[in-house]
Amino acid sequence: MSILQRREELGVQRGIEKGIEKGIEEGRRARSIEVAKNLLREGAEIALVAKATDLSKSEVEKLKKELNK
Repeated sequence: MSILQRREELGVQRGIEKGIEKGIEEGRRARSIEVAKNLLREGAEIALVAKATDLSKSEVEKLKKELNK
């Protein structure tokens, strides 16, 4: 295998790894949003929801507004 082929292979592998990491991160965020919505529906305080989900208070406030529409 030539040096160029090896570098290309490494680049492809790194790209795949970054894509997997991004997908996992997006999945975690989606789950945090779902948990936050459930907590808000149950009447939890914004500060508690933010702490429990690692979302910012402003993100939780937006979710609460969306749920109240």
